[in-house]
Amino acid sequence: MKTRFQGLLAAAGALAVPLFFTVASAGDPGPPPEAAAAAVSLDGGVDADAEADADAGPLPLPAYDVAPFAEERSAAPKAKEWAAAPRVALDRARPGLFADTTSPTGSLCEARRLREWVRLRCNITTGAISLLGGNVDGLALRLDPVNVEDFQAFPNGGEVVFPVRRGDRRVVEWLEIAFGYKGMTSVEPRFVLSEQWPAGDERPMIVAE
Repeated sequence: MKTRFQGLLAAAGALAVPLFFTVASAGDPGPPPEAAAAAVSLDGGVDADAEADADAGPLPLPAYDVAPFAEERSAAPKAKEWAAAPRVALDRARPGLFADTTSPTGSLCEARRLREWVRLRCNITTGAISLLGGNVDGLALRLDPVNVEDFQAFPNGGEVVFPVRRGDRRVVEWLEIAFGYKGMTSVEPRFVLSEQWPAGDERPMIVAE
């Protein structure tokens, strides 16, 4: 009897082990389909693409001569037309003066092009903008308005507008207000704008240094 009882216990134990693992497997069915889809979305797909776009950052500015200059002359753009004109990069510029990308953060100046016209605008406390030499055809130098009632008020910015045409040659100097000891002020050169297109050259050259 004892031997038979021991045999029955051994048989019951053999049956209980598979039953235990079967129950454990049935109680842990794994993540639902919605959770699996969410995990895939976090690792790739739309979410990953959006993150990649955010990391891409602002794009480099196009060169001002990326589109060819037509030989035909056009009228100078109106003020409201400049707002829609694309920002462009010059051949060379003093570091920190212009932004290198579509984000203008930290830049003092910007250049825009419309047809053969280029406008350079700067938010600099300005003493004067003057033509040092060259062609005056189509050139416009403008200072921002000031409140004449303010003591020692100076323009907070200005702009230079000029056409880029074959045979052009001009140099413009931008003078900045320098604030010194006990409110004393003076002017000093901020940069020199040079635009030239000799008749024999394939393309113009515009620098602000």
